[in-house]
Amino acid sequence: MKKRLLILMTSLLTLTSCSKTEKKENSSDITDTTTSDENNISDPENDVITLNYLAPDSMSDSEKKLIEEFNAADNGYNIKLVSYNDMYEYTPVDGDSDYVGNPTDESIRNVRITMLQAISSGEIDIISSNAVDPSTFDIFMSNDAFSDLYDFMENDPEINTSTLNSSVLKACETDGKLFSYPLMYGIKTLAGYPEYAGTKENITIDEFIELWEAMPEGSTICGSNTQRYVYMNVLREQFGSFIDYKKGKASFDSPEFIKLLEFCGSFYPDNGYKPEPDHYTIDLASNVYLNSFKDFHDVFHDYNNKDHEITFIGYPSDCGMNSFITTEYHGVAINSKASSKKQQGAWEYIKLLSGEKAQYDLCVYEDANLGNKIAQHGYPVNNTAFDKVSEEHMNGKVDMDSYTVGGVPVEPEAITSPELERLKNYIASINHLYKALDRDLFEMLEEETLLYFNGAQSAEQTAKMLQNRAEIYVSELQ
Repeated sequence: MKKRLLILMTSLLTLTSCSKTEKKENSSDITDTTTSDENNISDPENDVITLNYLAPDSMSDSEKKLIEEFNAADNGYNIKLVSYNDMYEYTPVDGDSDYVGNPTDESIRNVRITMLQAISSGEIDIISSNAVDPSTFDIFMSNDAFSDLYDFMENDPEINTSTLNSSVLKACETDGKLFSYPLMYGIKTLAGYPEYAGTKENITIDEFIELWEAMPEGSTICGSNTQRYVYMNVLREQFGSFIDYKKGKASFDSPEFIKLLEFCGSFYPDNGYKPEPDHYTIDLASNVYLNSFKDFHDVFHDYNNKDHEITFIGYPSDCGMNSFITTEYHGVAINSKASSKKQQGAWEYIKLLSGEKAQYDLCVYEDANLGNKIAQHGYPVNNTAFDKVSEEHMNGKVDMDSYTVGGVPVEPEAITSPELERLKNYIASINHLYKALDRDLFEMLEEETLLYFNGAQSAEQTAKMLQNRAEIYVSELQ
């Protein structure tokens, strides 16, 4: 590892708010441990193999129950949750020792180094993508640090590309290999009314610009006609697409990126102020996040439940196919340096996660006390679970949050059969995975881009600076 790796200090924890939080001895529900040699030794009495799972702090109740079920089964394996929370040190907020803010930079660095060493040495057997920062996880995938899950699926009659959504799995591939299994997924895209956005789904940059130039005076994109807001919603969402972690390369100096940057720069200056979006203007397109069956239905209905058509144009790109599958609900990977027995045990756990019941429970919460079912965010990857959850949504068996318009309660409507078919077809058309950036890299790119909007450098100069800084950053992570 190069020196840059040793000072890698970004973490999902650093993206949390600095607002006051009550000081706790242990803020996680996960058992705090540190990896040691004893974690890798099977129990001599019953020969149970321990699987060390580097899990996210905010693990869902459904997955916690699944781990309990896995450990209770007579399968020869036992999952041990690994956390490094005790290593974090916190700075008091406003000098008040009863409240803490974010972890100190030094403790973040120490935790990061410890995590990386544990994974590299094979002490960790199962890794959650939410337990490390996005760039680090992508680097591990690019360098084959994780096992190819397709190898396990190949001879498995229960969990394979036929029982799971093959389109979603393909979007998650790296060079044809599947290094991480997504527990659930969503969709991130741009969408607009056909009278303005046309009827073609997934459009190119030139087609997007042509649509904008035909818009009426006073129109907006995502509720704004200012530089930074358009940049945030049209270009910044695609930053991960301009980085290739496997090759240690970036493509911010491409004509595609420069064209998009100049397009964003053609809007009104913000003068350092980011106004709130105006939802009453004529919009070419808006950001759409689809994380449930209700979300998809609501796209075709306004707040008064009036029907309207929608075109999913995607984020403009040269390939014209830049809608994204999102796996923010975290993926699970198997350490390729773990022993073959441990890898097989890790696969048995992923199989349990991938099964119909587990996938259903992740997307639908059944309240035993009230006797009702409550929809959760995310679509199941398991095909049978997807069909079951969608059918229950259509038949009104899953409760959804109501909302008000002008103080009048409006009951949500269920997804219809035609809408469900369109959702399935749209999912099958998406072949890109949304890539989040860690905080260091994000702030670096943001700094250079905002210099362009402030008039300090040209689009070409900005692209060159972004290219240089991003490639140095990514290459030093290799």
